[in-house]
Amino acid sequence: MSDPLNLKKHIREVKDFPIEGINFRDITSLIENPEAFQTTCKELIEVSKNFNASVITSIESRGFIFAGSISFGLGLPFVLARKPGKLPNETFKKDFDLEYGSTSIEIQKNTTFKRSDRVVIVDDLVDTGKTFHTIRSLYPKAHYAAVYAKPLGKDSLDTFITEVSQDTWIFFPWDMALQYVAPYKGEG
Repeated sequence: MSDPLNLKKHIREVKDFPIEGINFRDITSLIENPEAFQTTCKELIEVSKNFNASVITSIESRGFIFAGSISFGLGLPFVLARKPGKLPNETFKKDFDLEYGSTSIEIQKNTTFKRSDRVVIVDDLVDTGKTFHTIRSLYPKAHYAAVYAKPLGKDSLDTFITEVSQDTWIFFPWDMALQYVAPYKGEG
């Protein structure tokens, strides 16, 4: 598997989590390691710069971590592609099917794009490429970059940093909440 930047060693593996038989890959160990996180972001910034990006777009929600760094590093606008009902303004909506059901991606209508914009779309992980194909239908000339790519989805990408096996599960701590947790409001 491809790992040219030697980043796989920064992904912690937890056996039998969240259930028996699953080998959980904890990406927080990558973002908690400043050198590994910077290496990942610098590579994505370089790819975006070489593409002459004028806009960075990211898919809900883990791609936001990496896309925010790219946008900041290049001084470019950052447009969110979110799940339904997460954006405050009127949206464009694109429905699509996944292996386990259907969903939608939304982008605010008040977001301004020009025909000349060169859009880089950032995601954390591409599994089968179905989300990518939906976003690609909205931005056919965009450059699609992911931090991690699985074998079934990697051919859909223009750029990825590290390849992981198809059975890899990558979670962030906020993926694991099974119930609503009220925001912390401080003492008193």
